[in-house]
Amino acid sequence: MCKEWLLPVIFIAGLASYPVWSQDCPVWSPTQARAEMIALHDRLDGWNQAYRTGGQSPVDDAVYDQASKRFLRWRNCFPEQAPPLLAHLADATGNVRSPVAQTGLAKLPDGTALAAWMQVRGNKDLLGAAQGRWRCCHASVYRRPIE
Repeated sequence: MCKEWLLPVIFIAGLASYPVWSQDCPVWSPTQARAEMIALHDRLDGWNQAYRTGGQSPVDDAVYDQASKRFLRWRNCFPEQAPPLLAHLADATGNVRSPVAQTGLAKLPDGTALAAWMQVRGNKDLLGAAQGRWRCCHASVYRRPIE
């Protein structure tokens, strides 16, 4: 038994939700979808590269987060046209000078104490720490030349 009011309610509910589901996937041809996703992928990759190599983000975090979410949403909308996922920043390699000096280590009495401090932290993110060296802090903390 169908009630007369049920169909208009469903129709109005559908119209009310239209802006939500209409914005999920753009109406693009496969060619345009591929081009748009590649452009956004390359922009995000450039921002990641600048962050990795220069230690500074060329855009605000909110802008980056919005663009990243948009890229993932587009990938879900057009999986056949999607470029590869972006490399995560955790895979970055190489030495990058920290924009913030580690001045708290100046309290340590000597290199042995510094080596112990680094060992406790698993030698993470410290120049030369993987080889057991502590040269990362000579010049900036102890004001001695790097050996």
